[in-house]
Amino acid sequence: MTTGPSGYDIAALIIAGIAGAMALASVVWNIAEFRLSGARIKVNLLFGAVGPSGLVSFPSIPRDWQLLVSQGFTEPLVGINVVNKGRASTVVEHFRCRLSNGFALADAQLQFNPDLRFVLEPHRSETWRLQTRDVMALAKASRSIGHSASTAPSSPPPGSPPTNGMAVAALVLGIVGVVLGLVPLTGFIALICGILGLIFGFAGYGRAKKGAPHKTMAIWGIVLGGAALVLGIIGLTIVADVVEDLDRQLNS
Repeated sequence: MTTGPSGYDIAALIIAGIAGAMALASVVWNIAEFRLSGARIKVNLLFGAVGPSGLVSFPSIPRDWQLLVSQGFTEPLVGINVVNKGRASTVVEHFRCRLSNGFALADAQLQFNPDLRFVLEPHRSETWRLQTRDVMALAKASRSIGHSASTAPSSPPPGSPPTNGMAVAALVLGIVGVVLGLVPLTGFIALICGILGLIFGFAGYGRAKKGAPHKTMAIWGIVLGGAALVLGIIGLTIVADVVEDLDRQLNS
């Protein structure tokens, strides 16, 4: 005589499901902790002017510039506002205004600029400025020696290194999917993680082939995503069989 699952079996499945959910929550928390533990820098472009009463700043070029001039703000400025949104300090060593032809004006020692090698603490911001006349003089000087500040060919200014968040997401989803796939009750979540891991993994691998980092991470994301997909299907099959046996036992 075939017996269906006992109450202990069902309780074990429920406990396993709760454990899987707690494991997923732990992984998500660790990812968030890792993401927020370092310095997170945001840079905003500012325009402004200096006058007898101090400095004024605007996020864009003011339309009524003559009104500022009439109030004594006759020295236009351009600058950057650096915001540290992370949870660790960082050091600002240099700042510069680079023209399209490679000429640059760097580290202007104006009285209202903070000293360089400035330690920017978490959740703080600071601003560095250049006088607009100095930038215009640089542009004029570059043209006077046969270079056009707007059209001359040059190597692009150094920017942020390429990133590959797709590969990172694929690896995380693959790991979470495999862990949850070991628990039949969370097979559906493992199935979703596996599908998303495969999608992000192939997208990250494509970006890696174009020069982005983390190619190996993308490959592992594809492998683990496929494994999570298989485990999820197996888990759903097991749960379906258990539910079917339980229903048959109750009906009999």
